[in-house]
Amino acid sequence: MKKIFTIVFLAFIAFAANAQSLRLIRENGTTVGNNDIIEVVLDGTQEEVNTYIGYENLTDQQVGFYVKKEVFAFDDHVNPIITFCIGNCYTGDLSELTTVEPNTTVAPSDLYAFHSSYLGDPSNASVRYTFYNAENEADRVSFTINYKYGVGVRQADAAGKLLASPNPATTNVTVSYTASSGNSDIVIKNLTGREVFRTGINGGTGSVRINVTEFAAGVYFYGIESDGKMVCTKKLLVK
Repeated sequence: MKKIFTIVFLAFIAFAANAQSLRLIRENGTTVGNNDIIEVVLDGTQEEVNTYIGYENLTDQQVGFYVKKEVFAFDDHVNPIITFCIGNCYTGDLSELTTVEPNTTVAPSDLYAFHSSYLGDPSNASVRYTFYNAENEADRVSFTINYKYGVGVRQADAAGKLLASPNPATTNVTVSYTASSGNSDIVIKNLTGREVFRTGINGGTGSVRINVTEFAAGVYFYGIESDGKMVCTKKLLVK
């Protein structure tokens, strides 16, 4: 009897050590399972394509986790920019530590949700993301996003259209937009995710003239933020 109890106890310890502490959630409310594949259609424009994922702490303890990115397949003649954000934005392969409070859900629409961004000429590409517990790397969830060139309609196209001119910019840039919501902002962030510019805009068609002489030379992302969520973004070069 003692032997049976020991076996059951060890099995329980092994299960607890490998139990999944995070649940990943898509915008439609479905769970992202381990090794799931998400298909994203690139429709031929150069606007950034964003895929939003929320996350839920299934435990009664605070959980700290990292996100790892692996780009493992894309067309040789095209070099798209694939970045991801979770609080901050990253061009590299590993995020900083993110913490989520006990029994707390961060919805896909939340400002601090995860999103993967594809920017560049449309090309078949695959990127694998792994969320893993900082205290137990075996506690992880991985999924793959397959970007495929084809015909489709993006949420970004429906939400708003953007054009920055001139681009690259040296002194001033004019951002023209068509926004479906009046509760929106034009936002510019650098590659680390730090916000460098923000201004409110009205719904409909308009333009904003921005002085970029104080911006450091480099790559920025500009876009329309509506209700705390970036729904349409593009790349801006400052010389």
